[in-house]
Amino acid sequence: MELAQIHIIPITETTNPKCKPHDFTRAHWTAKLSESGELVEDTREKFGNDNPRQFKIGDYQATRCLDLVLPQMRVGDKLQVLCPAKFAYGGQHVFTHFGSSMIPENSDLTYEIELISCMKKDWNKIEKKMVKKEIEKKEEKEIEALPQPKIPVKKAISEEQLFVEAQFKRIDELKDILNEREIQMKDQEAGI
Repeated sequence: MELAQIHIIPITETTNPKCKPHDFTRAHWTAKLSESGELVEDTREKFGNDNPRQFKIGDYQATRCLDLVLPQMRVGDKLQVLCPAKFAYGGQHVFTHFGSSMIPENSDLTYEIELISCMKKDWNKIEKKMVKKEIEKKEEKEIEALPQPKIPVKKAISEEQLFVEAQFKRIDELKDILNEREIQMKDQEAGI
């Protein structure tokens, strides 16, 4: 089993529910090259303490190591994870996910991971919907606060209604033209 090849050292453990594959997680972590101890990723430094990284477990949005370890974690857990190169970036020279550091090929990584949350839904989409609703409520209140007109507003005629009325008018005009032509043809036949 792949997980058996990853060494996990608990720092803080909780009794909260575990994450599941395909959950959306929010986590902070640091990643260091195991051999030299050089820091190559730090989510708090890069994005701020209030902005943990979100990704879906098992969708290859992070390293394989994180995809394997996060379902073993509980919300609030903090772990140190010694991750072999084959579960990190393998035999490639790569930039980290944040593009700030180069990781040499076949480098083992040591992660320190803190799991902030797990949920079935995409938190970023939820936040966007919440913000959108707040904006809509604010706009509704602003509209309600506007002075109301004292003159009664006539019922507006929709563009579709105008189009239909124009079509009926055109049909009536065409009927009149046809009637005139019928009369002219009858008059010609009668020799008038």
